[in-house]
Amino acid sequence: MDWTALVGVVAAVIAAVCAFVALAWSRSEHNEFLRRMRARARFVITLQAIMSEPAVEVDDPLAVSAAAGQAFEQMLEIGLTNTGDGAAGPTVVNVLVPAYVRVFVWTTAGSRVTSDQRDSRETEETLTQGDREVPSRWISCEVPRVSTRTPVLLHFRLNVDAFAQRVPVRVKVQCDELPDDVYEVVKDFELTVYEDVPPYRLRGENGQVL
Repeated sequence: MDWTALVGVVAAVIAAVCAFVALAWSRSEHNEFLRRMRARARFVITLQAIMSEPAVEVDDPLAVSAAAGQAFEQMLEIGLTNTGDGAAGPTVVNVLVPAYVRVFVWTTAGSRVTSDQRDSRETEETLTQGDREVPSRWISCEVPRVSTRTPVLLHFRLNVDAFAQRVPVRVKVQCDELPDDVYEVVKDFELTVYEDVPPYRLRGENGQVL
């Protein structure tokens, strides 16, 4: 037996196996790289009123009750869920409310203010309130990352005037990982205020409506 030849054959087989493994690993890595490059974030935005008295017999997370003629501050919680196939990197969240709202600030879940009221800015963008367009003001924050596993919760507080019954709110979300044909995700909401005494109708129906 030619041991030299046998050793050469074994070495060649080992080399071939190593080359195959390296090729398979490289292809797997390449496919994973392409998958990550093609992965996109897709957002579902929710909004609910918290730390407030819900409206009686109204199935709406944005329906609250309050005494007629009484102004109050309302805390709202934004839920940002990524239903896409890839995590989002730095994500900008903008919130718009009517320009007449006097108090409009980011807070923690415990209602501690994290931004100054002067941080809100007026914008030329309008909101729809009933049958009219109203000027708006906005606040903005950046979320470092939005994974596909755990929703992000953000909180802000706004002032509700004494006779207000409807307050439009717009939430806008932007990040680089959105699909190529989507610049930003926009969702419009409406906070509604009902009277806290029977017959529990929308507050201010017999008074000033903002």
